[in-house]
Formats: sequence, structure tokens, C-alpha cells
Amino acid sequence: MRKAIIIFAVTIAFLQAAEPKFDDYQTPIYGGKIEQNKEAKEAKINFAGKYHINAQNCLGWYSQKGIFGCYDLAIFNLQSGAKLDGAASQITGGDFLIFDPSQRRFNFSANSSLLIASLYEKNAAKPYRTVYYRFESGEVAGNVLKKFDEFIEIARVDFLPQEVVSAIELYENCEHFGGEEPYDDERAKEIAEAMKPCDKFYENLPSLIKKYKDDKEAANALSALQERVVIAFGL
Repeated sequence: MRKAIIIFAVTIAFLQAAEPKFDDYQTPIYGGKIEQNKEAKEAKINFAGKYHINAQNCLGWYSQKGIFGCYDLAIFNLQSGAKLDGAASQITGGDFLIFDPSQRRFNFSANSSLLIASLYEKNAAKPYRTVYYRFESGEVAGNVLKKFDEFIEIARVDFLPQEVVSAIELYENCEHFGGEEPYDDERAKEIAEAMKPCDKFYENLPSLIKKYKDDKEAANALSALQERVVIAFGL
């Protein structure tokens, strides 16, 4: 078991050390006729050789409350004119709308299949995590879909202490399940089980803020996290 843990740790360290570059995933740019989608008129290729990505803030409850993170990420195939809803949801959490109070910023290139998603806490100068994805185009034979368009995570890098990143992730889980409806007994049990660590999180947050008060980036992230808790739950 210990050997497996060591191998896993070395693998993570390697992924964090070897950050992927756009040039590592070069893609030739499609030179044929551009097929426009009605939702992306006059779109130009800006990703993976034949795709157009539109990533922007959307307006909603979270934005009105001053919480960042509601993003509309739409991807269009400019060779076929199709919109790739399924692929977009792989990196934004579902229906290409994420109601996640973290800011997500995306970097991509017209001649590369690499997409970089950086996650920020509100007002933070740098991300707490960056995730690297490689995009693979789907395959169609005749009218049969052989392979879905897919984003494959190839690496991730955390910029804050793991304890702080874990706190952010735990709170996002608490916030998600805190807003779920227990529509039957089984679902109620699932929600209750998922919420068990949350009371401990609320108790430990002040001590975590105190522990990292001299680490500027960690302190900023935890301050933003505390603000989210207050806005969402009034705690």
C-alpha cells in the first residue's frame, strides 16, 4: 500500500512540474468553408483548428450578489456549424453554466487542442488551481456517432497550500448539497451524508484563517471563502 502511495505522489509531482504548453498540442487550422451557427454569428476559429469558444460572464443571482463564477462557455464546430454542449459541460460542471462562486478563466489557442482553466477566489491575484485539458474531436461514420467530443484532463497544479484548497473544495460541496431538495427519503439520506463534514468546516474556518494570516495569497482566498459562507448562509 505504501509503495502505491509513493508512486501516486511521484506521479502528481511530475504532472505539477511538467506544465503543458500550447505548442505541445498543435493542431492544423481548418481552411475550408466556415459554417456559422445562429448562436455564434461571424465566429472565427480560436481553438483546436476548427472550433470557436465563447466564454463570458453570465448575469444571474450569483452575479447580482457580487459572487463571481457564473460562466457561459459555448463551443462551436465551424466546419460543421454544430454546438458542442456535451463537451462544454465537462469543464464547467453541467449545461455549460456553472454556478460556482469561484472565478474560472479560460486560455486557449486557435492552433492548439490544449485548454487551460484557472480557478480563482474573489479578488485573488492568482488562481488557487489551474487545470489543463486536451480536447479530442468526436468521430462520425455515416450517420453513426462513433466517438464523442471530449475534454481529457492531463494535469493540474495547485498554487495554495493543500489544506486551503481542500477547504475550498469542501465548502463548494457543502454549498451544492445545502441547496439540494430532498425529494424522497433516499435523496434526503444522501444529502445528510454529504453534509456531515460541513459543520466541522464552519467550526474550523476561523482557525484556518488565523493559521494562514501571514500567507497573502492563502489569506485572500480564505477571506473570500468566508465571505461566500456569510452571503450564502449568513454565518
